[in-house]
Amino acid sequence: MIKKVLKIIGIVILCIGVIALLFIKFWPSLGGNVNKEDEKNYKARNSFIKKEYFMEILKFN
Repeated sequence: MIKKVLKIIGIVILCIGVIALLFIKFWPSLGGNVNKEDEKNYKARNSFIKKEYFMEILKFN
């Protein structure tokens, strides 16, 4: 019984993570009018966030 509950909780957490990643990845396309400068700024910021997140993961391991 506990294994089933933990499995369901794991699946829910995984789904939330996937949805969050997709939302972050496709955010500019949700806004409607996006010019090249906005897209360039978004890509730079997103790249920086990914690098910082990766470095935090490495720091804790």
